[in-house]
Amino acid sequence: MSFKLSLLAVAIALPFSVGANGAQSDAASALVRAADGPVSIQRDARNGDIRFVQVQRGGDLMPGAGADKSNRFLRQNSAAFGISNVDRELKLMKSNVDQTGQRTEQFQQLYNNVPVFGARLVAATGRNGALKSVNGAVAPELNIDTSARIASSDAAATAIAHVAEQNAPRDLGGLNAEPATLYIYGKNFVRGLSGQHELVWEVEVAGQNTREFVYVSAIHGKVVDQITGTYDVMERQIYDGGFAAQFNVWSEGDATPTGNTAWDELIAYTEDTYNLYSSMTNGGFLSWNGTDGIMHAVNNDPAINCPNAQFTGSYIRFCDGTTTDDIVSHEWTHGYTQETHGVIYLDQSGAINEAYSDIFGEVVDFLNGDGNDIPGGTRA
Repeated sequence: MSFKLSLLAVAIALPFSVGANGAQSDAASALVRAADGPVSIQRDARNGDIRFVQVQRGGDLMPGAGADKSNRFLRQNSAAFGISNVDRELKLMKSNVDQTGQRTEQFQQLYNNVPVFGARLVAATGRNGALKSVNGAVAPELNIDTSARIASSDAAATAIAHVAEQNAPRDLGGLNAEPATLYIYGKNFVRGLSGQHELVWEVEVAGQNTREFVYVSAIHGKVVDQITGTYDVMERQIYDGGFAAQFNVWSEGDATPTGNTAWDELIAYTEDTYNLYSSMTNGGFLSWNGTDGIMHAVNNDPAINCPNAQFTGSYIRFCDGTTTDDIVSHEWTHGYTQETHGVIYLDQSGAINEAYSDIFGEVVDFLNGDGNDIPGGTRA
């Protein structure tokens, strides 16, 4: 099983199909004729473009020898996906090869060199070199002025004020904004609906107690949308009472067990999660950020409403009594999701994000043998 596809597929196969116009039908028919093997296709309900295409096991969507199959496939079938010019509209952002030799490539849609938020295509190539599937969604027929009239600094100030006002009078711990990113943004598009796109600044507003992504119009300066960056559900560093140096109670290399149940659980289950993803990727993706970043875990964090647990975008935090293996791994998996694909934490994709955390939290739970679970063992 491909790690990227099992954990972080960019889009799901829609549970329905819609009619296509003549040009779309012709493009899809050409794709099917060129493939080696039976092909299944599902379309975007908004416009009829292909959103998911997959060839049956043993087949190939782009038969023939040679590298760069995904690029060649997209060039040959661009019209079926709503793409007019692959060179101008698609950019390869990520490429991953898992331990079985399967490759996943992620293409970002651009419009006048500005990324279109949430608009991506993912191509999966088997270890035998066959192109197995392509899925995702792009925004067709955009016609937008990409010259920002609002400065990024002004957008950042608007975003900070917006988050502060939302949470007043709660103290958010000194808000600040990361450097803003310019996007083509469709509020309805990211929710799977039809609607207009506009030019926005994405501003990440962060503080000790919050992390929010605020989308501010780059034309009129008003807040367009907002997506949370903290995911609720219920080298290692353990803290108790807050995420600051004075609350550090254990660091990598210190003796274990500590005698404190919550701290020992955070230590052990963080290691279990680290080892799971390291093994799944044959050492290719280390720690939650893929570059062996420190794994910070906070118990008794006063910034959250108990009982609860969160991944904040850079560390995990818990109420006392919530540090079980499945919850610890659940929260860390939000980090892995964020750093590999970044499934948008909103509506259906937000539910998928949560599902990944639930699934892999349970994987750790079954593998480590703690609690009442019977260890499931690793697959061959």
